[in-house]
Amino acid sequence: MKITLLHSATTDHSLGLEQVTKIAVDVLTELGLTIKEVDLHENKLPYFNLKPNEQIEKIINDIRDSFGVIFAFTSRLPIVPSTLSVFLEYLTLPEYSDVLKEKNCLLLIASENGGERSTLESLSRAIQSLGAYDCIKTGLQHDDVNKICSQEEHRGVFERLMEDYYRIVRQNRRFFIPLDYPRVIPIADISNQEELEDEVLEEDETKPKLSINELNEKLNLDKLNENQTEDINEIADYFNRIISEHQTTDNSSPVYVKSLSRETIGTTGDESSCRQLTLSLPNSFQPQHSHSLSAVIQLQVKGEETFAGFLTIRNTECNYSEGTSLNPDISIITDSSIWRDVCVGKYSAQKAFMIGRLKVRGNFVLLTKFDHLFRLAK
Repeated sequence: MKITLLHSATTDHSLGLEQVTKIAVDVLTELGLTIKEVDLHENKLPYFNLKPNEQIEKIINDIRDSFGVIFAFTSRLPIVPSTLSVFLEYLTLPEYSDVLKEKNCLLLIASENGGERSTLESLSRAIQSLGAYDCIKTGLQHDDVNKICSQEEHRGVFERLMEDYYRIVRQNRRFFIPLDYPRVIPIADISNQEELEDEVLEEDETKPKLSINELNEKLNLDKLNENQTEDINEIADYFNRIISEHQTTDNSSPVYVKSLSRETIGTTGDESSCRQLTLSLPNSFQPQHSHSLSAVIQLQVKGEETFAGFLTIRNTECNYSEGTSLNPDISIITDSSIWRDVCVGKYSAQKAFMIGRLKVRGNFVLLTKFDHLFRLAK
């Protein structure tokens, strides 16, 4: 997946933006995204003259092929920087008006005078008017940049923001844009805009509004759950009768079928610790899915149970070792309660990452294969 990074910062006024941008690029690249960097300052865009030009067209083509856009700029005043303002003006032309439509954008502004909030708001309104989503907005002062570059804690916060942006792009999320941010529309359609807005307002006013209780009563969800439970229990009783009749003829040991209704699912009584479940992962390894894979998966588990170990996969063999590998292909960092849920199949490792429950460093593709390599309990 490709992301276009638009940035602009003069050499004598970068405010550390280049270092922060590099951290962002490194994180997103590790997660498997391809970053196309475009320096608007070096491009020296011509002033907006109501006409397309070849220089703008090249940047436009990069954005069209991208799943998202990162805007990284320094700001001396609480307004959109001039180079970016010129570029956005070109996007108002009919030929380019759909370039940013439904693109997930990350806004990164560095300032030294405290005007980053106003700059972010100004830029946010501009790109939303072009149909884009400002899914993550980050305003940094010079001190913030220094902390990100020099302190592990602040760097970790910034890296998690980049991981959040990756999840948004990967999942192709869609957002609502506030109505007071008008979309760019062709000049010929401006005369009909007021009529369209009136129709939308009238339609919203006539829509029926149901409370949660009324909706539940109409859908009859509680009754549906009761019927499902009755059906499941009836099936369990049926198989118990069949098994019981069979056992009277061969004197075999008693076997019972337990009902897995909504009330009993998840209460299996499995008290295995997170560490024990991790140690047993090689027993769940499915070599038929490894396809001559050679990889080392490092696990860093924290929380109530804190331990480190790594899985070594070589062709059709999988082994677990305590400690830290010197050169893992992927590192998974998570809380013990989350990792235990993954090990018992409550949700997949990939889903746990997507919802922000675990952190990944290295070859992200291995995380997508993890759930196929191991037969985890469901």
